[in-house]
Amino acid sequence: MTPIFSIVIPTYQQTAELSLCLASLTELDYPPERFEVIVVNDGGPSIEKAIAPFLARLRLTTVRQENSGPAAARNTGVAHAQGKYLAFTDTDCRPDRAWLAQLERHLAADESALAGGKIVNSLEGTACSTASQLLVTYLHAYYNPNPEQARFFTSNNMAVARRTFLDIGGFNAEYHRAAGEDRELCDRWTHSGRRLLYAETALIRHAHRLTLGSFWRQHFVYGRGALHYRMSRARRDAGPLRVEPLRFYTGLLRYPWIAKVRRPMRIAALLLLAQIANVAGFFSEKLRGTDLRPQTPVIQRPEQHRRRVP
Repeated sequence: MTPIFSIVIPTYQQTAELSLCLASLTELDYPPERFEVIVVNDGGPSIEKAIAPFLARLRLTTVRQENSGPAAARNTGVAHAQGKYLAFTDTDCRPDRAWLAQLERHLAADESALAGGKIVNSLEGTACSTASQLLVTYLHAYYNPNPEQARFFTSNNMAVARRTFLDIGGFNAEYHRAAGEDRELCDRWTHSGRRLLYAETALIRHAHRLTLGSFWRQHFVYGRGALHYRMSRARRDAGPLRVEPLRFYTGLLRYPWIAKVRRPMRIAALLLLAQIANVAGFFSEKLRGTDLRPQTPVIQRPEQHRRRVP
């Protein structure tokens, strides 16, 4: 039976997290014969032990590629996908039981749209993880006040018709790190005249464990990606990217109190640090004089792969 959904998961050196993610997929309130799972090992160590317990419980495909980054890994997964719809998530995510059903409900209403779901932090006791996810929550609230005309989703919870995804060219694989490829896809999507739909009921719990050092590095890399995002927009003649007004930043710093998180002062300080890291990464990349090549077709079936279907 041809699946309705193909769930694509890029992974790199996260075997423990991958096991937990796959376990959550076995609990989806969705017929197991109607979805497949494609795990793309992006040049990391073997994932054999992590996937072994799930070979008889999931319609599972594993693919290995040379380390090229999550954007390229997702495109590689799509090259193996058979489903009508694609659903993207990450190894440190735990989809809710109703995740696929809710995504399908939104896509059925408009199959030319890209649907993005809600993400919540599952590591509430970790300040850096809380701050990082709260920033995403704030961006969703800021850019998506109208769920029928959203502007931004993150790649760990989005879904789209496979045909439409292929038509638009997939993720820009020149983003070699998790550093804005989802933002670029969303912008390219709306620029093509298609819609983004916010599917708030399609929930994922995110367990992204961060220390202060990794928090800084993550947002520094986001800053580097922001420069490439501006450059790729310019190449598409998408027009200048406006600088967010002061209220965007003041609203961000007030958001920990609005969201009623624990230790809001500490979280606000981390959100400020994230913005400083972002600016530092942006200008660091600019000083390096790096260039982002124009996007070329990248969704191709690699030579090395293995299909496992119970």
